[in-house]
Amino acid sequence: MTSCLIREGVPDNNGNPLPADLTTGSYEIRDLTNKGIGTLFEGKVIFDKTYGHVVYGCAACCGWANPGLWYNPIGVPFQGIADDGVLAWYPCESEYDDISANFYSNWSSGSTSIVTVDTYGTHTGVAVGSTTSQTHGYYQSNNSKNKCPNLYCTPSGGANTNPKILLGGSGGTDITNTTQNVVVGQQIILYGSYSLPSGATLTSQSWTIPGTSANPPTAIAGFAANFANTTSTGGPVFLTSQQLGAQSISYYWVAPISAGTTASSTNTVQFTLNYAVNGVAQPPVNASATFMVSGPTSIKVSVPSVGSIQFLDNGTTSAAIEFGDNSNTPGITFKASASPPPTNNSGQFNWAQIISNDSYGYTGTTPTSCNGPTGLDNSFPFALTSNAFTIVDGPGRPLLSADTEFTWAWNATMYFMWQPSIVGNSTIFVPLGSISWQFQADVTQNMPTQTWAVKSSTASPGTFQVGTTYPAWNSVVMNGNLGGCP
Repeated sequence: MTSCLIREGVPDNNGNPLPADLTTGSYEIRDLTNKGIGTLFEGKVIFDKTYGHVVYGCAACCGWANPGLWYNPIGVPFQGIADDGVLAWYPCESEYDDISANFYSNWSSGSTSIVTVDTYGTHTGVAVGSTTSQTHGYYQSNNSKNKCPNLYCTPSGGANTNPKILLGGSGGTDITNTTQNVVVGQQIILYGSYSLPSGATLTSQSWTIPGTSANPPTAIAGFAANFANTTSTGGPVFLTSQQLGAQSISYYWVAPISAGTTASSTNTVQFTLNYAVNGVAQPPVNASATFMVSGPTSIKVSVPSVGSIQFLDNGTTSAAIEFGDNSNTPGITFKASASPPPTNNSGQFNWAQIISNDSYGYTGTTPTSCNGPTGLDNSFPFALTSNAFTIVDGPGRPLLSADTEFTWAWNATMYFMWQPSIVGNSTIFVPLGSISWQFQADVTQNMPTQTWAVKSSTASPGTFQVGTTYPAWNSVVMNGNLGGCP
């Protein structure tokens, strides 16, 4: 190109031709089509007349390139807003610039029944569903440093309106995409808030709650037991498929618990909505929220003392056998220690005991053997006082004067539990762990003297296990309930 300009004496824009004897020099190239672009390149010419070699520069624009939307797709909460804009790559500084102002007043929505967009790219979710949004405009012309041609583009992308998750019911607080701090045993009420677009029908809705399928479950619908008003049956109430498929759900977390100094876990719940428009299934839309669940820590239960078989009113018609002596040394003592979670230190600790075996036999009386009733021991909780860190038990049974021998086998499990205290919020007891224990006794009566003596006896408490297994029962065993046996 430069050799032709020299040979033919073509003048430049100012009427000056390149000298015929030019071999080196500097030059500038201007864009005559886009005159506002200015100087694109300034370079050096080295012209070899012998071999016809020339070196020259090329025009280049240091301007924005490849404009695109901030988000594609953009997620818009139902009845909420989300902002979108336009970014472009600026190569001369190796960075992305926000050029949204060039596209103001030009935004539009593919379906205003799902999403509306204002002048500044603010999207508002009208109904759940998927559509598109776009804008158009010129760029480069408003930035004098670029000295580049004025260009036009139409960035576009997906726009999805998702449901909201409300904490507390249909009039609750929007917690979508947030993290909430809660404790085990605290009632959680969630509501999936949404509106379907015109022509749409609901196909299904569902909740995904971590812990519902665990064994034992760590997310439950409730615990069927009333303080100091024990029902004949009790235990955890599991979440059903109907509850998980409703728009609103109520549940409680049972875990986490810890024998150490920390007990917390992160649980993300999700609400999923499936729908169809004019009979055509649409992609499912989701909303999620995260819960940081905490529970008691440093949980310990020990058995500092185990008693022995005792006789009461020996030698009379009201003689009885007892494991320990409640007026002196109980049959067994449980001692616990634990720290409530730092977010709720006003809860209460307590116990529940399940009798799993109460079998005994007499010699000299018909029937000779019997299985006593099993189930919840007396009441729930076992102790009707708050923060009962020490609990004792000493089962007893009557001895008949006509019998010469009595054998007895007992098995039970004691559960250590905690219930948070939250003003204005329903709460339940949650298990922290359990310890199983048992004893066996064989006693005989000397008929001439009508005195009883221990032939053999054993007692063995197990080891406390931290865990989330609930006590469950189908009947309540009250003191003195012999189950129809002698």
